[in-house]
Parts: sequence; structure tokens; C-alpha cells
Amino acid sequence: MEHLWSPKKIVTAILLSTILPLFMILVLVAGSIGAVLDQSGGAAGGVNLGTGIGQYTGTNQNVLAYQSTVETIAAKYGMQDFVGLILAVMDQESGGQGTDPMQAAEGGFNTRYPHQPNGILDPAYSIECGIQELKQVLQYAASADGKTYSPNGPLPSPGDINQISLALQGYNFGPGWFSYAAGTYSQEKAQAYSAIMAEKMGWRRYGDPLYVPHVLEHYAVSEGSAGGESLMWPVPGHTNITSGFGSRWGTTHKGIDISDGSVNGAQIVAAMGGTVIQAGFGVSGSGYGGYGNCVAIDDGNGVVTLYAHMSSVACSVGMTVSAGQTIGFVGSTGDSTGPHLHFEIRLNGTAVDPLPYLQNEQQLQAA
Repeated sequence: MEHLWSPKKIVTAILLSTILPLFMILVLVAGSIGAVLDQSGGAAGGVNLGTGIGQYTGTNQNVLAYQSTVETIAAKYGMQDFVGLILAVMDQESGGQGTDPMQAAEGGFNTRYPHQPNGILDPAYSIECGIQELKQVLQYAASADGKTYSPNGPLPSPGDINQISLALQGYNFGPGWFSYAAGTYSQEKAQAYSAIMAEKMGWRRYGDPLYVPHVLEHYAVSEGSAGGESLMWPVPGHTNITSGFGSRWGTTHKGIDISDGSVNGAQIVAAMGGTVIQAGFGVSGSGYGGYGNCVAIDDGNGVVTLYAHMSSVACSVGMTVSAGQTIGFVGSTGDSTGPHLHFEIRLNGTAVDPLPYLQNEQQLQAA
């Protein structure tokens, strides 16, 4: 969180000014542009992330020490399914340190302490304020147009990475973000909004446009009701395959390419868990030349999943990741003609068609 130029402080100022009524009118009359997660399955296969269960994957003991408190307060506000996400937010905000672990002092739910960085002196109260604020932005994201707030509105599934990402950026930027984002999150939008607001306010920077990958580095979605029978689809909400596995342009295309008109900047999640063995730009001679920013994950049993041409990565070599954990964002680095994810599965070093395994993990385990 950028404490020097905190968007939460601006939200507080807005709430105390005459701008609030105008803002609420804008929110209420905003057009309807849905943030829809593609759940069609079919040839694209994969698990519907909307059924997943979110988990905190961090190991920060300062954060884990608050787990019981978070569980109790989360249940009070109907947020019991988001304990993992709350802990991931805390990890990014403060690492579980200080008296304001959710950095909620500058938010609108703080009515006891000064609205200034680290202003809350009671950790439990900070968690209570932070949970209410997180609930509010989740309700924004889950609304019909992705930008309208209702105190009785629905919450997204803890496995809906698209809506959760939209909400998380709102937690960092403030509610104005939702009107700008128009129902969908992308890292590109976050960067643009940050630049616009920084110029408008005359500041050096505004918020953290990389807040979403920073939080999601500590958050993973399990496979829920699928019972572990399918791999995660690596680009939630984007299932269009523009190039399949096999012969292409006189050579062998070793994976599948996933792309559509809105894929640029979309989250890439681990299709299966394991240890990250490559994270960064693939240099010539490394086995990842031409792949640009790429990630490779080894499950320890001869199976490697590879994700290529990312705009940026959200993991590091040696990290253990879970299926559904965000590992990077779609881009067009390396030998690429446009934004897409090139996804491969390698069995004992040999690339195979990923589609059958995205449809049935049991085949992969038996291969």
C-alpha cells in the first residue's frame, strides 16, 4: 500500500465533501457492462473457478496469528468464505505487523481513530474495518454491472478470480475505480487509472497498480466440487483457442494459444500445483528461448506446465504454488504476434496436446 499517496485518504475526504452525492449519482446511473466469467466448459474444458474455495497460501506467521480473529469477525459480516482472501490482503497491507494490520484507518468504516496512515491502534478493530471495506468492494464487483454498490448485494464466489481482482484493485484505489473499470479488471486498466489519477491529483503516483498480483501471490483457489478430476483452465474467463497443438507453419506447435479481444492483461493461474522452475524472460539456450516472460511449474512426477508470452510474472523460482494461484498476466513478449497465452504440458520433457489433460487430470496422472 502506498501510504504517502493513499487513495483511502482521498475516499475519506470525498465522504466529507459535497462530491459524495454527485459520485453516488454517477454510480447509480452507470451503464451495464457485465464482468462475466465464461463457464461453458466444452472443448476448452477446465474447472469452473466459480465453485472454487479460496485459500491463503502465505507462510507469514504474523498474519497467521490473526487467523482466529479473522474467522470470528468474518463470520459476523457474512465473509466466512473469504478468510483466505482477507489474510492475503493483510499480508500485502502490513505483513500482519503494527496496530492497523488491514491498513483500514483511512477507509470509510473507521469511526474511532484518526483517518491517517496507521491511525488505528486496535488490531481487532482494524480487521473489522478492513473486512467491511473488503466486503463492500466485493459487492461492487459482484453487482450486475460490476460498478454499483448495494449493502445487501451479493458477493462473488471466493473462486471467481475475475470479480475478486476487480474488487481488490478497488480496495486499493477506492470506489472511483469501479466506474472507470466498467465491470472488468485488467492490469492494463489499473496502470492507466493510476496514471490518470496521479496526474489529476498532481501526485508522483497513485495507489499500487500491481496490487492485484501482489495479493494473489498469497491466494489460491482449489478445484472445489470437481474433486481433482480436471486441471484448472489457465486463463479464467477466456476460453477461445486461436491455435491448437501440432503442425503449424512447417514446424510443431508445442501447445495451445488462448486469446480473444479482451485477454491482454488477464490473470494466468496455475493449471496444477508444483514448484516453479522458471519465472522470467526465457533466454536463448535455456529451453525457454522465444517464450518471452514465462513460467514453468514442475509437479515433481515428471509433469511440467508451461505458460508463455506473459506481460509480467507473479511468482519466483523455487516457490511452491497451488492449482488456481495467479502466476502472471497475459501479454505478448518474446516471439509473439499479439497478446495471448501459449500453454504447454510436458511429460518427462516431451510436449503433448494439453486439451485432453485439461479435461481429465486422471489421464495425466496415468500417463
